[in-house]
Amino acid sequence: MADQGGLDAGRYIRTGGGNDVVHADNGPMRGHIDTGTGNDIIFVEQFDGRITTGDGYDSVDVGSFAGLHMTGGKVSDIAVIEDFQKGRDLLSFAGVVGPGEKKQLFFITTATFDEALTAYAGMTAANSNTVFEWNGDTYVFHQNGVAGLDAGDGLIKLAGVTSLSVGRANGAEDILFAA
Repeated sequence: MADQGGLDAGRYIRTGGGNDVVHADNGPMRGHIDTGTGNDIIFVEQFDGRITTGDGYDSVDVGSFAGLHMTGGKVSDIAVIEDFQKGRDLLSFAGVVGPGEKKQLFFITTATFDEALTAYAGMTAANSNTVFEWNGDTYVFHQNGVAGLDAGDGLIKLAGVTSLSVGRANGAEDILFAA
């Protein structure tokens, strides 16, 4: 199944059961893809929407990040992947997004998500990625070529899952970077 122009906000692709291959990779993916039960493969570009992988061994391939939605210097909307399962599902990134690694900072208990994101942005090299955990979720942050946090950066949330492994292309980890 393919949406040749990406997937607009408010639109969705729901495949139900079975082993599906979904392409929404010829433009921004702002809608919702729900592949249901089965071993599915999903290809997206400029990921800025929602993906529900469902039960099965699923693979999500992200060709590029969409820019951040920011209001008053804070992120106001985040692309999200739901039902991602450690050891079963795979999230991979094309080489153009740069290398990635998992990082962990220790914060005082009163720190907010925005403070944490700003700290991770500050320690992520230009054109590379940091995987971090916050309040029971995993995040993949993409730093563009400009230092600090800005609308040109990217962010993906893997809802409700932590302790994911990070590696390079063709590895056995949960999150893979081609670069």
